[in-house]
Amino acid sequence: MTRVDESAWVPKAKKRKAYRDQYREKFFGEVGLKKGAHVQDISGAPAEQQKLVRTLMELTMKGAIPDGPQKKHISAAMGTLTTVGLGFGDMGSVAANQDLLDRYSMKALRDNWFWSPAFFD
Repeated sequence: MTRVDESAWVPKAKKRKAYRDQYREKFFGEVGLKKGAHVQDISGAPAEQQKLVRTLMELTMKGAIPDGPQKKHISAAMGTLTTVGLGFGDMGSVAANQDLLDRYSMKALRDNWFWSPAFFD
């Protein structure tokens, strides 16, 4: 292991960063997420998250690290996810984004609703 105070650490850190960035970009591309996306672009509603969860589980199973028992447990979890019907029914869309939270930011309230120097200063 290279120590942080050794001169060899800098080139190794750059190499690790490039490797990490490459696989991070690959991961984001495979699961359909966008780096730096607005928080409102992601919904927590089970109906919208079920597909993402399944995709992440399948991606995990394809990896080199999970062994036989781990893959068996992931398969069981995926089967259970389908069985319990996550995202179906009246409550499946409860956490869906229905309003833009930016409308309620301090700046939006100050600009569009009221003015209170004591509160905003």
